[in-house]
Amino acid sequence: MDINRINNILTAPTNDDKGANQTKQNSQNVAEQSSPTTKPDVELSEDSQKINQITDDLISEPVVDQAKVDRIKAQIQEGTYKYLQADQAQLESLAEKFIGFESDIEDLL
Repeated sequence: MDINRINNILTAPTNDDKGANQTKQNSQNVAEQSSPTTKPDVELSEDSQKINQITDDLISEPVVDQAKVDRIKAQIQEGTYKYLQADQAQLESLAEKFIGFESDIEDLL
C-alpha cells in the first residue's frame, strides 16, 4: 500500500478549494475597491450644529463640583451641615438656571 500516494490525495487542492480561494480573493478585491479613502463632505443643519455645540459644552463641564463636595464633607464631619442652607439669592439663582435650561431646549425644538 502506497501511503505517500494517499497523503498526496488527501492534501492536494481540489477544484472546490481553488474556487473558494478565487472567491475569497474576489471578495477582498471588491472590499478594497468599495472602501472610500476620503470622507465625503457633509453639511450639518443648524439644529445639528446647535446640538453638537451643547454636547461639547456639556462634555467640557466638570462632572462634579469638587470644591462643593469637599465643603459639604467638611461640614458633615464637623457636624455643622444643614440640608436646607440655601438662602433666597441661591434659590433665585437656581430658578433662573432652570428657566434658562428650558428656553435652550425650546430653541432646539
